Amino acid sequence: MALIRRLLKKGGKPPLPQSANRQEELSVREGVINDLPALAELYALAGAKISGNSRKPAKAEQQGDCFCLVVENKNGELVGFAQGKTYQREGLPACSGELYRLYLRSGYEGMGLEQQLIAASARKILSIPA
Repeated sequence: MALIRRLLKKGGKPPLPQSANRQEELSVREGVINDLPALAELYALAGAKISGNSRKPAKAEQQGDCFCLVVENKNGELVGFAQGKTYQREGLPACSGELYRLYLRSGYEGMGLEQQLIAASARKILSIPA
């Protein structure tokens, strides 16, 4: 929780390191219906990296709103995503959602994108405007 608070205080946007092979603009945004083909490709890549025993998200007791955040490069290509769900559980008022998937294409790790996706997901779950 301390990490989430720190990321939210900083705006969830740590500076991207300048590297010789990675000097492109990347942005985190809400996924839209037109992203489905590219998301399917990312799912396939993620599935190939994970062994067959990947955990499926636990079903919430109450209905909730699913969300998908994507990382897009300057060419409009998706290079990562995060998925989660917001909900309210009886008997557990402090629990208002979960982040259950996060994936970045190879070569995009360690650039601060993971933190941006986690912070954006936390804002979504906690209903904090960006």
